Amino acid sequence: MRDLGESTSKMGDTLKAVEIRISQGEKYFCKWIWCGLLSFAVRVGRIIAKVIDFYAFPEAIDSLWQAVKPNTRSLTPLEEQEARSVFGDSIIYWQVRIDECSLIARIGAKINRCSDMGVTTFHTINFSRKINTAADNSEMKWLIHELTHIAQMEYAGSQYLIEAIHAQASSGYAYRLGAKSIYAIIIASNKPRLLRTIILHTVQAVQLQLMILILQN
Repeated sequence: MRDLGESTSKMGDTLKAVEIRISQGEKYFCKWIWCGLLSFAVRVGRIIAKVIDFYAFPEAIDSLWQAVKPNTRSLTPLEEQEARSVFGDSIIYWQVRIDECSLIARIGAKINRCSDMGVTTFHTINFSRKINTAADNSEMKWLIHELTHIAQMEYAGSQYLIEAIHAQASSGYAYRLGAKSIYAIIIASNKPRLLRTIILHTVQAVQLQLMILILQN
């Protein structure tokens, strides 16, 4: 009877081990399928981005949004001054528009269950609320973070949107040097000083947003 009990126990342990391996196999398989689909979607997205850039689609969308969203504004002299200290002449500042009551940003904030949201689409920065920018304050850093995406747009075109979505769906906003993404394209532009500044301000903005979320919780 004792031998039978030990045998039954060993058999139970073996079955549990098999179940665990099957479960892990299913997870790895699902992850493999997801990564494959994501990679395919990114490749297609990059091709589409090149096509819409060729036909000046971003410029058309910017013009359309400025027409249908009359509450957008340009950068203030102080905001442009701060931005120039970071990005120099790499951004066409007169094209930048800011919407401080954006439906897109409010929807994004609701989906992410947060009160503050910034979404940059081409040359338009969408905020979920009015921002109060002053020299080197937290909301100025937030604006600089969003302007980073416009700088990415200037370097690589609409592809930056695909890379941003890819980053969120995979490894997140790690801002790693040498990553095969929009940041690698910025590195290839031979502007290391600008790159370091972009990374610094971006990381600071992300840290600020994390602190806000922690305080809210």
